[in-house]
Amino acid sequence: MKIYKFEISSGGKVCFDLSLCEACSSKACVKACNQLNMGKILKTESGLPHLRVSEEEAKKGACTECLSCELDCRLEGKGGVQVILPQPELEKFLKKASYSLVYQED
Repeated sequence: MKIYKFEISSGGKVCFDLSLCEACSSKACVKACNQLNMGKILKTESGLPHLRVSEEEAKKGACTECLSCELDCRLEGKGGVQVILPQPELEKFLKKASYSLVYQED
């Protein structure tokens, strides 16, 4: 599995499984990112999604963290994009929960 990732301003990451991206013909993540009022930070380079801006610019806020790349990839692509956002309040809740919670990633 080849992973391409970059950090975003919230402290999270956007991760691309390039092995899935190679098999994707829609490049839905890039199309979604380049819609009006989106971050417009992705481009296709050698058939794969890649940053149009520097990693530093993405981390400083060029990525709007709108999640459209992940959503459109799941709906129209191969499901190779994952936006990982820090959720400290959820982590605190889960640690204090008096009952067992089951969380399963797709």
